Amino acid sequence: DGTYNLARNLQRPVLFFNQGGETQQISTGEDHEHTFGLSIEQTLFDRRLGAAVSAARHGNAASEARYDRALADVALETKEDYYAVLLADAAVEVREGAVRLATECVEQVRLFRDVGTASDFDVLTAEVDLENLRPDLIRARNELRLAENGLKRTIGLPLDEEVALVDTLAFDPIPIGLEEALARAQSARDDLEAEAQTVELSEELV
Repeated sequence: DGTYNLARNLQRPVLFFNQGGETQQISTGEDHEHTFGLSIEQTLFDRRLGAAVSAARHGNAASEARYDRALADVALETKEDYYAVLLADAAVEVREGAVRLATECVEQVRLFRDVGTASDFDVLTAEVDLENLRPDLIRARNELRLAENGLKRTIGLPLDEEVALVDTLAFDPIPIGLEEALARAQSARDDLEAEAQTVELSEELV
């Protein structure tokens, strides 16, 4: 700790003394007096210190566990958005295939009508079926665009940047039972570890 004091003398102190019958005076001091002070304090022993250090360790461990949990949440969100794009892309392919087949059907029915084996009503029915499929294709393409924008937002890419996913949807099961899943969740989840460290921190603070 440090201190600093400044004293300003409106009138300097004067000493009077008699010399040879004459009174003499001498001014002492300064117009401004500066005083500095410095003190250092060091704790050598405190029973609270051990608990404080332990509490700090628990607090740090809880923060690291929450950070790891945040990383896991970001990874999960990225995977969900990535698979959403794959699913939306597959849906577009299905809708495009349906429109393509309906277009071929219309052309085939028209040929049948030209040779007399189909009526105008059959052609009209095929054309209506084709037009009914186009809104589904437009909706699927819009959903794909939204899914791509969601993935870009999650991974921090500009929305105007093009992305091309290199994976495909595939069934890859993981053999795991419920009891095994519960045990793994209780031992490996970072948020549970963070809560446990928070409890230890609170006990140390008490």
